[in-house]
Amino acid sequence: MGTQGAVVAFGHIHHLYVREFSGLTLANISSASNPMDGDTHAKYGVLDWKAPDGWQVEIMRVEYDIAAERSELELRKPLWWESLSQMLEGERVSG
Repeated sequence: MGTQGAVVAFGHIHHLYVREFSGLTLANISSASNPMDGDTHAKYGVLDWKAPDGWQVEIMRVEYDIAAERSELELRKPLWWESLSQMLEGERVSG
């Protein structure tokens, strides 16, 4: 299976990055909680076409209300809420 594009953008991994691989730009561009890089800001990517250079990818970081998120987790108690609460602070959780 081949990819016919210059940039592949994706999320869910929670460790943002931009890398070149086999002629493609790979961009993991979103994370609002569960910061796998220890940075507790919410993050998103902006893809911008800049002729003649092509696609440019910029990772943006904005403040994220961790205390409010932790309060909601404690109030609603979804599955694994304690581990999620720890991860919001950038803590590594094993298991």
